[in-house]
Amino acid sequence: MLNSANPENKIKTLHSLNIVFWNANGVRNRSADIRNFLEEHSPDIFLIQETKLRPEINFSIPNYDVYRTDRPQRNNAPIKGGGTGILIKKSLPHHHIPPPQFHSSEATSISLNLTNKDPFTVTSIYIPLDTDPTLYTLGLETLIQLGPNPIICGDFNAQH
Repeated sequence: MLNSANPENKIKTLHSLNIVFWNANGVRNRSADIRNFLEEHSPDIFLIQETKLRPEINFSIPNYDVYRTDRPQRNNAPIKGGGTGILIKKSLPHHHIPPPQFHSSEATSISLNLTNKDPFTVTSIYIPLDTDPTLYTLGLETLIQLGPNPIICGDFNAQH
């Protein structure tokens, strides 16, 4: 933090990072709730599961970069549920990691390389309830290998 008593200290040092994750069950009708939450709590990173967005729908939030992985359409069937997203403050040095191709889960990932900190990855994940445990495990192993010091948060639908 800036110390106003010491004018030589002009560099903001990040001592903590606030990460929030939320199963939204759809963000289109909740964008006002999301904006209010972000204004009130100002998390550095906001992970969302079950965004239920389609590629043609624009979703943006002031002061945040938005990355998302929408559920793909299969066999011309209507897209239902799913989708993940990450909102990260524009001031944080980061880059988006293209999502691996999963048939068992959905994930959005970013990599952060903060000054004087070890680099790490953050992933928002959604795993549908009926996912085969073998595919579930393979998906997690893939996400762990995306980058150093992985943080994986989300809806694992872990019923047991």
